[in-house]
Amino acid sequence: MAMAMAMIQVNRGFSYLSLEMYENALQDFTQAISIDCSFGAAFVGRALVHVFHHCESGGANDGANRAAVVHDLTEAVKLLSELIGVAAHDPSWWVYRAQAHRYLAAFNCRPGTQLFSFHQKRMLKDVEEALKLNPQLSAALIEQGLQLLELGRFREAQADFQQALKLSPRSTSPHDRACNRVDRCRRFVRAACFGRAVVVL
Repeated sequence: MAMAMAMIQVNRGFSYLSLEMYENALQDFTQAISIDCSFGAAFVGRALVHVFHHCESGGANDGANRAAVVHDLTEAVKLLSELIGVAAHDPSWWVYRAQAHRYLAAFNCRPGTQLFSFHQKRMLKDVEEALKLNPQLSAALIEQGLQLLELGRFREAQADFQQALKLSPRSTSPHDRACNRVDRCRRFVRAACFGRAVVVL
């Protein structure tokens, strides 16, 4: 019962996040955590509020904000790992954990370090598991495409973005802000040089 109530708050929080209504999103994610403090997806959402809101205000990398992001993402990985242990059949949990690993690599690691490589590998593995469970999950395809883009595997990334667009041309999924900004993936696909395309999703 608690998880179901928390899920309602989380879904609405991601909807607010996609609309850039950050205070509303933060309130919903925080409320979800108060309802069920073991619900890892709420920690992912709250971390993304810090990421997107502070990116737009120019303070994404200040010490206090970075600490808040890393705390919530680390907690999310731990809780989602526990949830996957008992509900591995749900691809959503794998996608949420993949997101957490992706942002931990970006906010808490230097490129080229073992920890950075660990988060990249875990992210790709989690997306792989999600796609095994649901090969047509656009959120997982976008996550995979973003990571492949980071790795310089542009043709593979392009294929993932194109497939995600085909599956969800006007996605309103609350699972991932990237799904709600799927037009940005279209710009990736049309870009003349993937190596110079840098978009925060």
